[in-house]
Amino acid sequence: MGPSTPASHVSCPCKPQEKEIDVKALVIKKAKKTCSCTPAKAKDLIFSFFPVLQWLPKYKLKEYILGDVMSGLIVGILLVPQSIAYSLLAGQEPIYGLYTSFFASIIYFLFGTSRHISVGIFGVLCLMVGQVVDREVQRLLCDKSCYAIVVGSTLTFIAGVYQVRGEGVGFVSVYLSDSLLSGFVTGASFTILTSQAKYLLGLDIPRSNGIGSLITTWINIFKNIHKSNICDLITSGWEIWGWFRVKWF
Repeated sequence: MGPSTPASHVSCPCKPQEKEIDVKALVIKKAKKTCSCTPAKAKDLIFSFFPVLQWLPKYKLKEYILGDVMSGLIVGILLVPQSIAYSLLAGQEPIYGLYTSFFASIIYFLFGTSRHISVGIFGVLCLMVGQVVDREVQRLLCDKSCYAIVVGSTLTFIAGVYQVRGEGVGFVSVYLSDSLLSGFVTGASFTILTSQAKYLLGLDIPRSNGIGSLITTWINIFKNIHKSNICDLITSGWEIWGWFRVKWF
């Protein structure tokens, strides 16, 4: 090149700058499209948080009301004794079991997506909460009732935070085999039966925690079986006999 056309004055297109401009424009376009608010999008957003607003106006009152009232009464009758029993598993006062069953159903009514589900407490979770409550309360000198609900509420809140953070990982349950689920249900049944055996016999024995707690509990039961309450034993035997008769005959 001659002196009249120095290399520093030569202009050439730069492809990286064009790509950067294109990406920037694409991001701005996507952001405008995503952040735009229309009545239809606002309606869908509200319905996603409150599905009850979508299906409740379509509720056929004359067709569904009788069956729903009967179902609600049956579920309520079953939940009362179940809630009281499971509250003992969780180491709480019986009234908290009733609170849990009542308010959980109302919350699911507003935010749930199924009209036919019954939301309540679960025996295995109550047993796990009870183990944590017993472990923490043993460190204090005050009465159990003054601190048990604080431990249970804190544990529930932390578990809820983890569930919110882990949203969308429920698909993992699809890969769980039937044998694994059956084993879990069977083990949970034996664990709950063991935790309730002392109440069936009217025994006052300490709750065992940790590895081998199932065996330790039965050892303590057989050591103190001569102290069984006759009234509790007769009532429990009568209820179990009635349950088997209704189920199998």
